[in-house]
Amino acid sequence: MDAHTYFQRLITRELPFIIDDEKWRPLVAQYGFPVSHFDDADFLAEGAAPSFAMITRLDYHAKLMAGWEAAKSISSHLALAKFDTSPAVVAYTLEQLLSIDFRDTLARRAAYYDSLLSCKDAQVVTAAGVLTCRFKDEIEVANSDIELAPGWLYSIAEFLESSIVNLEADRSSFSLSGDFGFDGLIHLCNKEALRNRVGAALDELLALSTRGGNVVSFQDNHIVRLVVGGQDRTELLRELTVGKERESSATEFALGCVEFPLRQDWSLNSVMHESANGAHVGIGMGREVPHIDFIAKGAELRFLTQAAS
Repeated sequence: MDAHTYFQRLITRELPFIIDDEKWRPLVAQYGFPVSHFDDADFLAEGAAPSFAMITRLDYHAKLMAGWEAAKSISSHLALAKFDTSPAVVAYTLEQLLSIDFRDTLARRAAYYDSLLSCKDAQVVTAAGVLTCRFKDEIEVANSDIELAPGWLYSIAEFLESSIVNLEADRSSFSLSGDFGFDGLIHLCNKEALRNRVGAALDELLALSTRGGNVVSFQDNHIVRLVVGGQDRTELLRELTVGKERESSATEFALGCVEFPLRQDWSLNSVMHESANGAHVGIGMGREVPHIDFIAKGAELRFLTQAAS
């Protein structure tokens, strides 16, 4: 099924909506979706209708991933379990999602991927300066598909951004250098133990970021300075990252593709924020180091066919 058809069915409320907690049923039902609980819907089986799942619990996220090999249907999911799953943030995130013009978004995503895959360097210009992303000859793309294939468990976020990742190793696809001014940040942890250990520090950074004056500086793909809310938080970031996984190296360079019609509240840890038209850079793999996205909405983008000097 092509992505335009799938998302049109989402907007017209034709897709079965799968939840993992009954407390979300009234919220989802008010939008007019047919709602089923994860345990009561064999939505990944062969012959099942295309569906959409909202996953807010880590145990059900694990169940979803465990079903990958046996999955036969077309489905995508909104993975909220690793973010803030309070009722207010879940409601906000769903409202933002359903406000998206998917045709416009998918067109921008295709254009951004064309630009990224045909340039040597990409530059993001913000009030803080210029961040240069230098690409290797071979790069890892998160997902540039325009078709949803049966048996593939798509994250809906993949269709709202154009993303290049350093999965294989540090700087396997790209390297960042320069200064990046950002409007806000979001964070996620793949493990409850990590969330318990670093959650308070991450929430502090998010709250500070709403004051403005946010700058992250990269040298040789590693963060050398972090200013949030006008305060230097480089040492705090060092405490969160040093000696673990990739430390503070950039693992993702992405361009958000959504022009949201609704106001965005940067005080909330919502996955929708990374989709805002502009750029975001991410660090951490979410296992030992939390994944943090620094997001610059509306940043100026430059695509250079020759490497910048």
